[in-house]
Amino acid sequence: MRIRKGRYFLSRVVKINLSQEELMDAICHPAIIRVGKYNWTITDMVDKRDDESLPFIYGKLVKYADDTQDVVDEYNHTQDQSITANLVKASSPFVYLSEFSGLCFLHVYNDIESETFPRRFKRIIEDSRKLKYNDLLIECDVDAISDYASFFNKIILIKKITQIEATVSPPNPLFGRIWKSLNDTLKERNTSTLRINEESEKREGLKTNLHNLVNSIEENNISNCKQEVALTDAAILMAADGYGRGKVAGEGENGEMIEVRTKDAQKSFLFEKNPSPNFLARKANEEFMKVSEERKMEH
Repeated sequence: MRIRKGRYFLSRVVKINLSQEELMDAICHPAIIRVGKYNWTITDMVDKRDDESLPFIYGKLVKYADDTQDVVDEYNHTQDQSITANLVKASSPFVYLSEFSGLCFLHVYNDIESETFPRRFKRIIEDSRKLKYNDLLIECDVDAISDYASFFNKIILIKKITQIEATVSPPNPLFGRIWKSLNDTLKERNTSTLRINEESEKREGLKTNLHNLVNSIEENNISNCKQEVALTDAAILMAADGYGRGKVAGEGENGEMIEVRTKDAQKSFLFEKNPSPNFLARKANEEFMKVSEERKMEH
């Protein structure tokens, strides 16, 4: 029997006023939300947060609604329509690994796509905490981890960078060596969210070392990168590592405008569409370990 595979995307869950335990409790006791004609919730949870070898939580983000189905009336030999309650339209298996604040989920074409999953997951978690625990000041964002090879290939087309924009939050528990100074500043200032937008209308554009920095990471050469990283460059790299969102814009070789977002180059892999929770957790753990090693992530 052929195993059907789908594409899984790597993200991080950025938590504000929300602990790891509170997040995992919300995944295991999810709210039900309604968007348009569909309801959304999390089902089939497997809670292995206390597993010493590989702690994780598995579940499925489910899109469902009451709908009609064609049925056969055997007595009259006719076809009729019957209303079925809570008919599943689509579901996306996912796994959360607390060691990386890492979330890995299946892209379901036309139903639960890579931009839809983060929004639904965010709302389910936030509504769960607000409804059951009256947590009104929490935020739970799901941010893409960029594939640096793809990200570099996109931004290298920008010959004159005119804008760098980023929104980032302090990481927990890992941080990237190359943007450590920014992480330290955020912690010292007790910052929850930093938004930065740098623009230049001058002929030569922004003076940035972003191309070289991304290339150093992509070539696994961070250790030899000794120069001080500018604030805005560090914010983009922090966002690319899954702790926010960023955008780089400018002009291409022929003067055309190019815009690259960190989520446009999201890291992903192929795996079974109907996975064993343990197998998906192991595969996701391998992928997050690779990210940590190539980017020299530290606790």
